[in-house]
Amino acid sequence: MAADNRRILWSRDANADLLSIWQFGAEEWSPETADRHLREIEYICDRLCTEPKLGRKRDDLIAGMRSMLVHPHVVFYEISPTAISIVRVLHQRFDVETLFQQSPIG
Repeated sequence: MAADNRRILWSRDANADLLSIWQFGAEEWSPETADRHLREIEYICDRLCTEPKLGRKRDDLIAGMRSMLVHPHVVFYEISPTAISIVRVLHQRFDVETLFQQSPIG
């Protein structure tokens, strides 16, 4: 399958992360700003379908994991021939090493 035919797959955790990000953003900034930030995250994830190696390697967390900053959040993803699997979307200040060691992916 050609790289531009990849699709985005959102994990259950990533979907929960997006909801939490929006709720926090709507309260702290505004609903419009929260919407705009989620659109930025989605835009970057869509871009990863055609440029999957755009993010940095994160083999230190999990073999094959990559990450992409969408300030102030980081999108963690894995690449397959048919999909970009979004694993988590976390604030850049999170202790991701501990989080990925303690939590099963999904």
